[in-house]
Amino acid sequence: MAVHELFSREKLVAGILISRLEYREDLLTALEAEFGPPDYISELLDFSFTRYYDKEMGSPIMRFFVSFKQLVEPNRLAAIKLITGKIERSFGEKEKRKVNLDPGILSLRRFILASTKE
Repeated sequence: MAVHELFSREKLVAGILISRLEYREDLLTALEAEFGPPDYISELLDFSFTRYYDKEMGSPIMRFFVSFKQLVEPNRLAAIKLITGKIERSFGEKEKRKVNLDPGILSLRRFILASTKE
């Protein structure tokens, strides 16, 4: 019989797509309000290798990544995804997202990314 053990806290990260760069600082502020200060914010990267999000988000779309100082319990990932969904909607325009947030947890053993896609 397996013994249930608590998982160690792990690094919270987020992959972010954004089509309105003027929202970037406010978005980072909203993320910090929910998850604490970031310890890494990547440079902006062109996200043009697929057109999957263009109809909803517009273009051009840029990608960047953020990680947070505060570690989280892995079992919170689903709740964190719900929070990021609420943040996405707060930056929406006419029912269309202008930011797309994919939170995940990272450890030496695994990387788990939460998505609402199949």
